[in-house]
Amino acid sequence: MTFKFGAMRDGAFVAHIYPNVFQHQQTGGGPRLGAALAEGHCDLLIALARELSGPFAILAIVHTSRIGQEGRHQSPPLKFADVERFVAEFRTFLEGDARLDLWIRSRADHGLLVYDRHNMIYAYGPLDSIEQILRARGLSPGEIETPEPHSHNYHAAHDGDEERLLRRFDWRKTPLRPEDRQVPPQ
Repeated sequence: MTFKFGAMRDGAFVAHIYPNVFQHQQTGGGPRLGAALAEGHCDLLIALARELSGPFAILAIVHTSRIGQEGRHQSPPLKFADVERFVAEFRTFLEGDARLDLWIRSRADHGLLVYDRHNMIYAYGPLDSIEQILRARGLSPGEIETPEPHSHNYHAAHDGDEERLLRRFDWRKTPLRPEDRQVPPQ
C-alpha cells in the first residue's frame, strides 16, 4: 500500500490517519487553524477556498522533486473555478505524495490555505467561517500531534503527475526559501 505520510507502528511505517480534529494556533504570522483529518483533504481544501474571495493564486512549493524541479511555482491570477479544477485534477497526486506543499492565497480577504506534506491543512484569514466549515464536516477541537518518527513518501508513480502539474499554468518559478523546508509552515 502506498501512502503520503506515515508513522512507525510495530517496527514499520504505515499510513498515519489523523482523528478529525482542528486546533487554534498562534504563529509569527498571526492566528491560524490547523486541521488534521483522516481523509478528504482535497474536498476540504476546495470547501475552504470557496469561502474566500478571488482572485486567487496557487503556490506549489516543490521541496523534494523526483524530476529536478525544486522551487516555488507561483500561478497567474485564478478564479475559484480554476482552483477547483486544479485541485480536482491533481487530487490523487496531492493526497498521495509528499513532494510538495500547496498554498492557495486570496489577497482580497487575506486568506491563505496550506496543504502540507504531513497531510495537514492550515487556514489563515476568516477563521470564524473556516471553523464553521470544519465543524460541519465533522472535525472537533483537539490537539494535533505529528507522530515521531514519521515518514514522507515520494512515489515514482507520481513523477508524471509532477510533470503535468508543472505544465498546468505559466508558473513563475523562484528558488526555495529556507522556511520552505520548515515543518509545519509558520
